[in-house]
Formats: sequence, C-alpha cells, structure tokens
Amino acid sequence: HAGIARTFQRTAIMPHLLVRDHVEVGLRRTYSDAGWLQAMLRTPAYRADLHKGRRRRAEILRTFGLEAWAAGYPSDLPAGRQRLLQVATAVAAAPTVLLLDEPSAGLDVEETALLHDALTRLSAGGMTILLIEHNMRFLAGLAGRVTVLDGGVVVAAGTPAEVVADEAVRRAYLGAGAQ
Repeated sequence: HAGIARTFQRTAIMPHLLVRDHVEVGLRRTYSDAGWLQAMLRTPAYRADLHKGRRRRAEILRTFGLEAWAAGYPSDLPAGRQRLLQVATAVAAAPTVLLLDEPSAGLDVEETALLHDALTRLSAGGMTILLIEHNMRFLAGLAGRVTVLDGGVVVAAGTPAEVVADEAVRRAYLGAGAQ
C-alpha cells in the first residue's frame, strides 16, 4: 500500500498459477474496490476493471517477453524467463518505487535486453528503481548514480563511469589489475 514493490535475489514463483495469473496477482492492487457483489453481478464498473486489467496484463507480458508463455506454468519457463516473470509481477502492482535484487542474474543476452528496455521505460515514466546488481555493464546503462558497498561499507558513489574508475572499487570487485 506504500507504493513499493520488490523482487528477491532468489527467483520466487507460484507453481500452481499460470504465467498470466502471476501478473494478475500484481495487477489486483491497481483495481478499484468493486466488491464481491459487483463482481457477481458483473456490473459495468467491474467489467471496466476487468477489461483494463486484461489490456495491462497483455502489455506487461509483451514488455517482458512472456506473451508466448502466458497460458503456461512458470515451471515450464527457462530460468531467465522465470526471473523476468518475477519482475513483471512486481511491475504490475504499479509501484512508485521498485526494489530489485540481482534482476539480471542468470539472464541470457535477449532476456537482459528485455529487462534493460523495460526498466529504462519505467524509469523514464517516473518510477524510482533501486537495484542491487553485480553486472556493471547492465547497471551502467541504467543507473544515473551508483553506490558501491564492500562488506557493508560505502567505498564509492557517483556516476557509473566514476565508480568503475574508483581504485577502491577496482580492488574490491574488478581485481587490482583490472583495466
């Protein structure tokens, strides 16, 4: 209710729900509170919510490259697509702040590009995104500001270029002799 959604480092899926239903779980937060009676009577307000939700669900599935798997179970998805589904479900809740823990871990090149494009559009649309990420190439293309921690201590903060050039970062993460 605070407008914050998050994902976890370990991919978490609900195996008994279809891929499209995962996104629907996130979307439920955005629906008006029509109530069970309106749902049972299929009132115009209820039908409008349903129609709007289906359009938004299709858009989110397309954005994250999941439309071909919409009617399947997440356990049938490749591991990278399961991770994208987790992010798509969080995005469906329409948060103002999105917290992502290692979202690019395990993604192939196509999946990484899908995630990068989706996060770029969300950020441009006004969503605040906080990433915990080790993939500096992925991060550099998204982040305006990077803070690097080593053992829970801030060792550098600044633009991606500044952080990559920082000697403490190079020692801690890139190796002392990294170029």
